[in-house]
Amino acid sequence: MTPLLIFATLTPVFITTYHSKYDFRTTKSGAIYDPRKLSVAVPRPKWSTLKGRVLVFHYEGRSVTVRVTDTCGPGVRNYDLSRAAWDALTRNAYPSRVKGLMGVE
Repeated sequence: MTPLLIFATLTPVFITTYHSKYDFRTTKSGAIYDPRKLSVAVPRPKWSTLKGRVLVFHYEGRSVTVRVTDTCGPGVRNYDLSRAAWDALTRNAYPSRVKGLMGVE
């Protein structure tokens, strides 16, 4: 039987995807960003509380589970999904910024 995950709150957030110029570069966590893996960069003020955590993003009836491995640039408030996570969540939606929901596992 699959366990049911219940989130205390789902937070509305803007979700984007990494630019390809970051492919295979070292992230804030020290891991190499691989666009084929399920990961996310979070806004800098959130890094200290979310680093290494697992987040679940929801958009139009779909969801994707990712691990926090990086931060976004200064002043950025979006959550940047890896290309694989973006494609799984949005089916490669255009434009590349959507409003969805985020829960912390």
